[in-house]
Amino acid sequence: MQRILYFDICTLIIIVILLFSLFFHKMTQGLVNRIFLILSFTCLGATVFDLLRESNMVMHGNPIVREMITYGYFILRCLNAFIYILYIIGLTDTWQKIEHNLRVKTVIALPNLFFILALLFNMFTGAVFHFNEQNEYVRGEYMYVIHICLLFYIAYGIRYVWKYRVLFSRGKLFGVISMFPLTCISVAIQFFFPVFLVEMFATVLAILILIITVQRPDENMNPYFGIRNYQAYWNDLRRAFYNEKRMDILYIHIMNYNALISTLGEEAARELLKRTIAPIMMLRKKHKVRADLYYLNHGCLAIFLNAEGHEKTDAFAKDISDEIKSDKTIRKSGLALRARICIVHCQEDVDNFKSASIIYNVLKNQSELKGDIIYAADIMGQSGFEIKGNIDSIINEALKKNRFELHYQPIYSTKQKRFSSAEVLIRLFDDEYGYIPPDLFIPAAEKSGAIYQIGIFVFEETCRFIKSEAFKELGLEYVEINLSVAQCMQDNLANDLLEILYKYDVSPKRINLEITETAMENSYDIMMKNLNTLAREGITFSLDDYGTGFSNIQRIITMPLSIVKLDKSFIDEINNPDYQAIVINTIRMLKELNLEILSEGVEQEGQLGFLSEQNCDYIQGYYFSKPLPEEEFVRFMRERNC
Repeated sequence: MQRILYFDICTLIIIVILLFSLFFHKMTQGLVNRIFLILSFTCLGATVFDLLRESNMVMHGNPIVREMITYGYFILRCLNAFIYILYIIGLTDTWQKIEHNLRVKTVIALPNLFFILALLFNMFTGAVFHFNEQNEYVRGEYMYVIHICLLFYIAYGIRYVWKYRVLFSRGKLFGVISMFPLTCISVAIQFFFPVFLVEMFATVLAILILIITVQRPDENMNPYFGIRNYQAYWNDLRRAFYNEKRMDILYIHIMNYNALISTLGEEAARELLKRTIAPIMMLRKKHKVRADLYYLNHGCLAIFLNAEGHEKTDAFAKDISDEIKSDKTIRKSGLALRARICIVHCQEDVDNFKSASIIYNVLKNQSELKGDIIYAADIMGQSGFEIKGNIDSIINEALKKNRFELHYQPIYSTKQKRFSSAEVLIRLFDDEYGYIPPDLFIPAAEKSGAIYQIGIFVFEETCRFIKSEAFKELGLEYVEINLSVAQCMQDNLANDLLEILYKYDVSPKRINLEITETAMENSYDIMMKNLNTLAREGITFSLDDYGTGFSNIQRIITMPLSIVKLDKSFIDEINNPDYQAIVINTIRMLKELNLEILSEGVEQEGQLGFLSEQNCDYIQGYYFSKPLPEEEFVRFMRERNC
């Protein structure tokens, strides 16, 4: 009986293209990817054997060769079903549950054992299949054994997928399940219509569906680095915690990655990072660890390790750190990657996805952490740990839901003997964490870029307050608003602020903008362009935190400043004669430059008296009042100024 080979030929073409695609997209890293490759290769092998046994050369050649090829086909065919069960176990990341469960391992392996015994039995009896005198393939009476083995794996696979269905999206669930109906339909067709060789064609269709719905190279792999990406990391981590998997995570943060991008450009910086990944993958073999590597973003990597003892993980992390520091190729260029590694013991340090994500965010955002290798258990004990880890989402949520508040701190004029102005300060209230300190959310907002949006909010809310009837009663000349470094670096800053002034019809003389010495060291030309534009409109400027940076008097002279604010660190040591001399001479020098002086951080009457004697123009601090919400500030000012 001449069989139709077109389905097998199509299968061969498709599987070769798919395998090429897998290697092209570097889908060879990670246990699941390797199992999928084996599954694809067994499909390829079974298809080749199926074609060979039906080719004219084999059919009319040596019967023993044809028989051996047929055995090869059946072995690979049933092995394909067994490997697919392993693939499902890998997708659900339930290896640890099976490794120590002899009953489950026996159930999975038993059908394959029956199948192999049936083929061995067939060598002597021909009860499964044989070739007649005309060298024609004939099914034996025990062919049903093979079908029973396949049906068992189908039933077991469906049960397993259904048990862990929560780990799959709807699309992925469809992709994983598709193998089973396609196999059943193809077996039924080929059983009743033997001329149609459709079993392997159905298998390759299922593999194609898996690539589209589950493997998805573009979704799960970073093609540049050849390792798994953030999406794959997120999915795998979620599965690991769902299964209560014991493993270790190494978070690797290249701390100077953004600086390298600024210095070298993004392409060269990425190339430096790529050069560190190959040695890390080699170290897996040296330490004999099972590890999956992920590229997260912004110079951050993650490694998932099967928990095989803390000492082994520590040694692996130390070798990675040493390898990054000792990269001779990088060091020859005069550059270096500065890496910090955080070791997380899952189920000990953290037992849920949220906590692991917080650790990653803290490592990425907090520069004050010390040491090349740190432990999650140590940083989790730090103050504000959970807030630091969630700070980006807290800020984004606050912007969406208007959770930022403005507080005002009165400023006392020593000449007028009254409160003449106030500084506006931003506060963040979160429903879960309460008031979050500015020293936590301001640096994070500057790093993420949200600070510009926050700054615009502060300016607009201040203008709204200045335009209110309540403000007019208070007798204040102006309000001081801080400008961040990130705002000063924006080309459109001046235009954005002036638009808000025009919107609320607020006189520019009512606004005094504070800039820091740090801002003067960044994008000086852009900053000066913004400041000069605003100064021409009538806005005045203060230099905040004077004495904390690298002061450049020549640069101060060229800026449109009217006030210099002495930092609190001067005032705290004012009882020290040396500091008194510094304050006296600083005030005298600035006065000679026709600048007014504001001292902030004044908390004691003695400090107030000394500064007044030195002709300090303005005083700000807790001696008079802490920063107050708008209603309390209005009440405070009415009691004292009105």
